[in-house]
Amino acid sequence: GLVDDLSKLCQASGMAARLDARKIPVHAALREAFPWKYLDMTLGGGEDYQLLFTAPEELMEGVLSLLSPPATVIGEIMDGEPGQVTVFDSKIGKTLSSPSGGWDHFAPDDSSRHSGTHSGQAQREGEA
Repeated sequence: GLVDDLSKLCQASGMAARLDARKIPVHAALREAFPWKYLDMTLGGGEDYQLLFTAPEELMEGVLSLLSPPATVIGEIMDGEPGQVTVFDSKIGKTLSSPSGGWDHFAPDDSSRHSGTHSGQAQREGEA
């Protein structure tokens, strides 16, 4: 999943990350079919076949115009606890709970391929 993969990238880099939930592309059909679960599915699910990459802001500005299909800036890399990924909702100004876990293609056997769990769904604070 996105959060798990980004956490691994940050852990290897000794950095943390902050994602803006409102900037993460989500297909309208997923939003409509799972209105209370689509964000959890987007953050912790898999099979999305997207590339995740980071670059300094000045380099990213030049790269974005060259990519086809286009890329979307969904957050920032920052100092912090290595591997820590925070999901923030810029519209309501709140940190969201996010799923942990994901599929590990390099795990030695099927029993350890899932790292963490997918318990619950990403929710805005204060929602039931």
